[in-house]
Amino acid sequence: MPYLKAKSEFNKEAANLLSDRSLYAPSIHCAYYSCFQLSKYIIKEKLNISYNQQSNEIRSTPGVQSHSYVVRKILDQIQIIDRGGYNEIRRKLSDLRLLREKSDYENIEINFTLSKRAIDYSNELRIYFTNKLL
Repeated sequence: MPYLKAKSEFNKEAANLLSDRSLYAPSIHCAYYSCFQLSKYIIKEKLNISYNQQSNEIRSTPGVQSHSYVVRKILDQIQIIDRGGYNEIRRKLSDLRLLREKSDYENIEINFTLSKRAIDYSNELRIYFTNKLL
């Protein structure tokens, strides 16, 4: 299995294990990165943009960060193949990213409810990506 796809699986499992142990903040981090890593893998496999090329495109485009680049590439592909599902997927990706940012950077309590929401979004997105994009 390709390394990034395997890491995506590891982060999915880690999110569940961490949540089960009431380690909610890092569970959200892992849930998010599970989707992010799977997205990078999909961009490589389905859009034929190598990991090096992805990095080069990010570096060569002022103001673009890796997370924004990856999300944009995935959403562009979804808009082509599934216009009806586009808005829901865009919202879930945005919400998951926001949960990860709150979990990682803000001085707020991260509880079971937030962890569960992130894991649920991550699982739904991973299933969608696998069924529609791979």
